Amino acid sequence: IVPRRSNHPITDLARDYYLRELHEAGVNVLLYNSGMLHGKAISADGKIAVTGSANIDLRSLFVNYEVNAFFHSESDVSEVNKWIHELETASIEFSSIHKEPASFTRELAGDLSRLVTPLL
Repeated sequence: IVPRRSNHPITDLARDYYLRELHEAGVNVLLYNSGMLHGKAISADGKIAVTGSANIDLRSLFVNYEVNAFFHSESDVSEVNKWIHELETASIEFSSIHKEPASFTRELAGDLSRLVTPLL
């Protein structure tokens, strides 16, 4: 689940390629429709969950001050799962609005913006 529109249009252009690639590989990509979403959440097997703000990139991990929390108790993991489900219900499927291949102009803009991805 990623925001349908982020607070940086260049980021949206840069990520489009990767979202299409994930979708073509069979990943169910959802676009959050209710505003900006910066929080991250991972839940695994109902036994562990992680939430936080850290992006998994060099800038976020070594330059920015970001934090994540790990949850192991059944009640905490359940709360994280509930939040993820709420995000899902406020989201639409990537495939529903990206049915056609990107236009040449959009692909070019995406390719150019991906050059600065490490700085975003």
